[in-house]
Amino acid sequence: MSEENIQPTPETAAESSNNPGQLPRLGFTANVSETVKHVSKSVNAQGSNIRASDKLSAFLVPATSAGLMAAVLCAGWARMAISIICLASLLYYILGRIGIMRSLNERQATLVWQLLLGCFLMGIVFTFVYLEIVNRVR
Repeated sequence: MSEENIQPTPETAAESSNNPGQLPRLGFTANVSETVKHVSKSVNAQGSNIRASDKLSAFLVPATSAGLMAAVLCAGWARMAISIICLASLLYYILGRIGIMRSLNERQATLVWQLLLGCFLMGIVFTFVYLEIVNRVR
């Protein structure tokens, strides 16, 4: 991340002047907004630079989404089979990209790992909430 991507506000300019080379600290909403802008800009700049072997896993993301929508319409073993295939394709997607962490420094790798674990836990909690909603609707 480079500093020219985020324009410091007057409140954060004084704070960042004490720490040259660091991005200014922002409030929660401003931080999320600036992060979304930065990631969007990065994806637009680097998103087309994928290896030929990654094209399959990149295709699996929308295919998995479609599969999960189809699983909602199915019942019994068909739903379980589609869900397992979707789970396997997402696992393939993650494992195909986890090697990127070798190129990061220790702090960056730790942060990426914490985000990955957080997303995993959020998925588990979302599943329990979704199942509870489904059970109450029936």
